[in-house]
Amino acid sequence: MDSLNPEALTTTQYGDMISSSLEWSRSIRMGGFQWRSNFALRPDLVTFPVPSLYGTAVVPSSVDLYINQVRQFSGSVPSGPFVVNDVPGITGGGEATLVTRDALGRTLSTSVPLYIDARLLAAGLSSYSVEVGFLRRAYGLESFDYDPHPAASGSARYGVSDAVTLESHAEATSGVYNAGAGALVRLGTSGVISGALAASTGHLAGTQVSFGYQWIQPWFSIDAQTVRTFGTYGDLAASDGSPVPSISDRVTASAPVFRNQTVGLSYIGFKYPGSPASHIASVSYSMNLSNLVSVNLSAYKDLSHTGSSGVFLNVSIGFGHNVSVSADVGEQNGEASYNVNASRPPDYDGGWGWGVQAGGNGVVRYGQAQVQYLGRFGEATAVGQDLGGVSSASLDLNGAIVFMDGSVEAARRIYDGFALVSTDGVAGIPVVHENRTIGKTDSGGHLLVSDLNAYQINQLGIDSLGLPADARIMTTSMDVVPQSESGVLAHFPVQHYRAASVILQGPDGKLLPPGAPVHHVESGTDTIVGYDGVAFIDELQPDNHLEIDSGTLHCSVQFAYVGQANGTLATLGPLVCTAITRKETSHPQSPGASGTHTSPEMQGGERQ
Repeated sequence: MDSLNPEALTTTQYGDMISSSLEWSRSIRMGGFQWRSNFALRPDLVTFPVPSLYGTAVVPSSVDLYINQVRQFSGSVPSGPFVVNDVPGITGGGEATLVTRDALGRTLSTSVPLYIDARLLAAGLSSYSVEVGFLRRAYGLESFDYDPHPAASGSARYGVSDAVTLESHAEATSGVYNAGAGALVRLGTSGVISGALAASTGHLAGTQVSFGYQWIQPWFSIDAQTVRTFGTYGDLAASDGSPVPSISDRVTASAPVFRNQTVGLSYIGFKYPGSPASHIASVSYSMNLSNLVSVNLSAYKDLSHTGSSGVFLNVSIGFGHNVSVSADVGEQNGEASYNVNASRPPDYDGGWGWGVQAGGNGVVRYGQAQVQYLGRFGEATAVGQDLGGVSSASLDLNGAIVFMDGSVEAARRIYDGFALVSTDGVAGIPVVHENRTIGKTDSGGHLLVSDLNAYQINQLGIDSLGLPADARIMTTSMDVVPQSESGVLAHFPVQHYRAASVILQGPDGKLLPPGAPVHHVESGTDTIVGYDGVAFIDELQPDNHLEIDSGTLHCSVQFAYVGQANGTLATLGPLVCTAITRKETSHPQSPGASGTHTSPEMQGGERQ
């Protein structure tokens, strides 16, 4: 169970968890609670240092920003100095080119080198994690198996500047106490070095030293780290029976060659206390023939053990209709292996998916087949497999249940944010997510949208063409921003017309002419007659009266109205407009008007 605090950017988790770790420490499964910073609650927050580019424009100008010769930003700036501090995040080194262009077309170009490492924290930014509980044992084999001694773990990081980030980590349990500190330092555009020193005490006492270096460029990259322990250095995992390697080395280098091809070299060396060391070298080659075809070739050799080597080839091909096929062949320590699989996952809108796999490793053969069905209320996966003549089968069901807006909704598994669309009980209305129809409202006028991005704008809407003829709506789209692992109600108020088309005839039996004014007495609204004597009357009551006053025609109509059960708009009539007598009042003329004489007896009296 998680408790989120978007304002403080923290998450508190209760139950089973994985403890925090740094590059020079190890994680372990625990049961208890964890309190940690969670930058994912602010997707707009950039946690690593972002370079700012400065310039000056003599007159109002347009600005274009190019990163590695690809335009990433375009805008306008007023005269005077300006700064562009929204440089898109790239990994490793690159070049930023700022091009300003004035109204006369004169351009000024400035290029500066960049180096961005997402592992660094921006100046003044900190992150942390604290775990307290009991170590989990036999994970995946036993339920509720925990070490009886309490344990605690914590990590913290702080950005001292855009070039320096400090780190610390500590652990404690019965008989083992561990603490350490380290730093990451950016060397301009020459990469980032890292180092840390840790020590443990108790029945596992010793020290650990680590050092690393990473440099990434478009044409070459290298990542190296070495960790050495002295004495009987230990941590929480070591207290539970998993010793810390006394030697752990890693070096990886890669470079692109030709077009869509990459070559990589790596070395891994490690040694556990009381066991011989291993030194493994490998080489890899990858090639993308197109967006749908890729080839990977790799080989390795253990330099400290004769005969320990292997070579592997993988080919992946994508076909139409979301079908993909991949094949692996290889040889490891003198034994051949192969694996072929084909799969088609279910479409987002739902439906069937499948997968088949066959392979072998030495004399052992295996095969597997699975069928998936993705529906509105969840996903079901059936798997059957055979491993060396031993057969097994499994069935996996997953989904979610949401209580909101007085209804219970079943849905697919919810990983982030969600929204419940409500159309005031109107069923069968198509719901649109980011301009794509994803379903229709149920009999209660609801549809659960289960895959929204938390803390980001998600556009939801309904297709008004699916509304009944007697329904109207003020808006057909809205933007919703759910919190992480939470939902919002997307309410589209639907109102129903009490309206009908009324065919009107005059006292002479002829259809009323177009444009004749019509007054609905009960609602006080006015309209006009259209072609073929039809007038559209809204806000109807069980008993209604219409008055028509057009030139010499003065008539009225009385009729009853009952709403249509199928949601359509009724057409009433033809109804005959009954003539009415209109009283006319003559107004007295001014005294002394030509040709008019008023007797004293008539003054102040009523005239007709």
